Amino acid sequence: MTREAVFQRKHDECLRACVSFLLGIPYDELPDVSAADDSTDDFWSAWVDWGRQRGKELFFYYDGMPAATEWIAVVPSLNQPGKDHAVVMQRARLVHDPVSHGERYDKTPAEIKYGITLGDS
Repeated sequence: MTREAVFQRKHDECLRACVSFLLGIPYDELPDVSAADDSTDDFWSAWVDWGRQRGKELFFYYDGMPAATEWIAVVPSLNQPGKDHAVVMQRARLVHDPVSHGERYDKTPAEIKYGITLGDS
């Protein structure tokens, strides 16, 4: 299956672009929480609420890779030191980095902080 690449429009919208790519949902229909810090409750609450309204649940994996075929890896940003970045994985292989400008991952990142899957609730 070939999908159209989805790139983040702002420097902090990588998760939004990854979810759009994975689920085929238009970018503009996803939560716009770009002003929120991804370490705050507001950021994650917006994503959890969005998922629940659509029968989806976000699952987080901190030890090892998720068993899901496709998932989102949270990795160190190559463009913003000290910040996180989201990329799409297929098992242990990188399939999409949504960076629209700047340095991008071109192979599986060496460090994966945690994984996220989107499943039916």
